[in-house]
Amino acid sequence: MSLIISGSVAIDNIKTQVQSQEGLLGGSAPYASLSARLFGEAVHLVGVVGHDFPAAHLDMLTSRGINLDSLERNSGESFTWTGEYHEDMNNRSTLKVGINVLENWLPKLSPEAAKAKFAVLANMSPDNQLQTLEQCTEVEFVAADTMDLWINIANERLHDVMKKLDLLVINDGEAKQFAETTNLIEAGRRLQAKAEVRGGEAR
Repeated sequence: MSLIISGSVAIDNIKTQVQSQEGLLGGSAPYASLSARLFGEAVHLVGVVGHDFPAAHLDMLTSRGINLDSLERNSGESFTWTGEYHEDMNNRSTLKVGINVLENWLPKLSPEAAKAKFAVLANMSPDNQLQTLEQCTEVEFVAADTMDLWINIANERLHDVMKKLDLLVINDGEAKQFAETTNLIEAGRRLQAKAEVRGGEAR
């Protein structure tokens, strides 16, 4: 199985109900890559980090066999996310975002990564999700994640992403927010209605 996982690679500052930690490995792409690596040999992480990104985090990813050929090293500051998780841990609030190197980032897939059969468009801007997918030459299955930030500030482009997916990963709060309803069942129906046929076949 050849898989690409494109998404944010971040430095996280997180507060929970019991403690706070700063400088953590964050972003959707590293954690999705670590999980995927348990099931496949070829996992390509696509993302960007800044000059301040801890080398220890990159060393850990490499030691787990994750291919970083499509991870750009930039001279700017890394993407940072500061958030607070609520009591049920399924809901969180974004307190501060430092877009930094993500602001003008264009995903660049290595030739090997571009041939992946499976693509995970992890949590990042819908524009970056679409730019990643445009470089995939042999993809057969596409999954994507999103969050409240992009639902708020890039809603229209997120709808464009929806039309290209086989699978959307979203929690109940985000589903209701994106579908603009407080009823979870109705949210599911509305999200299905947002998706269209991809590749000429019903997915």
